[in-house]
Amino acid sequence: MRADPGLPFLEMAWSPSQMQEFLNRQVLPSVWPGQQVAAVAIDEMHYKPGKQCEITYSLRFADPTRGQARWAVATFASEKGEIYRHHYGAERGTVAGSAPRPVVFLPAYGCLVEFFPVDWALPFLPRALEPREVASLLSGNGAEGERSPGLPKIEVLRYAHHSRCVLRYILEVSGSGAPQEVIGKVHRSGALTAQVAQTQSILQPQGAAYGLIIPKPLRVVEEWGLLLMECVPGATLKAVVEQASAPQQFKEVI
Repeated sequence: MRADPGLPFLEMAWSPSQMQEFLNRQVLPSVWPGQQVAAVAIDEMHYKPGKQCEITYSLRFADPTRGQARWAVATFASEKGEIYRHHYGAERGTVAGSAPRPVVFLPAYGCLVEFFPVDWALPFLPRALEPREVASLLSGNGAEGERSPGLPKIEVLRYAHHSRCVLRYILEVSGSGAPQEVIGKVHRSGALTAQVAQTQSILQPQGAAYGLIIPKPLRVVEEWGLLLMECVPGATLKAVVEQASAPQQFKEVI
């Protein structure tokens, strides 16, 4: 590995053992005081020489408790201080009495650390992971969600930092019926979410003619960038749905 004068802490960023020490000494005391990370592994990395290095780490805590993050994303780049101030600091303001968010910027390292599900590009991801919020969306009526026998279970299927998160919502059905599953996709913009839903609606009848099952969009929550859809078996059509701009571009795939 060559040194990068623009990013002097790359050696630490690329070393899981050094990042474990960094998180325990410099980050966790202000996020989860008293907690320690027992293991760190690199899941994904994006590196632009001289400009930025963004790494997603999977975490294992020494004393696991409910609510701790499964991932932390560290972005090394000096200008991230502006992003921190804009999305998490004084420019956005804080709600009186609200709990601190698991995110910290360390100017000495030029490093922004965000703990899942905090993600400045997916600001409504935490709400998409709240069972009561989700129950309200799935029922279409908040009161109905409260009367349900139980809240949905939520599983994280895939997470791409600053891009999207794929969730599975599992709802118990009254009686002896099998649990109902709904897929939720959180995108970084409401416009993209609406486009994906529209595209899937176009693909459905065309796919059915060739034996393809295209998930049916159930609801678009544009403010959140959230698309709720049917849960179906098979491979993902994400690349087709998100990159195509006209129905003609789907014909070859179908």
